[in-house]
Amino acid sequence: ESDRLNENPFNWAFLALAQQRLGNKDEALRWKRRLQDRVRETFATTALQESRHELLVLLHEVEKQTGQ
Repeated sequence: ESDRLNENPFNWAFLALAQQRLGNKDEALRWKRRLQDRVRETFATTALQESRHELLVLLHEVEKQTGQ
């Protein structure tokens, strides 16, 4: 519900991890892909570089937990 009201890529990592822990692998992968797309989008932008490092750390954790 929170993400529907205000999209925030930081939420996506935690949603992916929560879904993975609940056994909802498809849903976990959906959130992970969304986070991966955002990280790719921020690669060449200066406006989002500040938060990109934090997103990369979270993405690494998601990839580790989802096995991909």
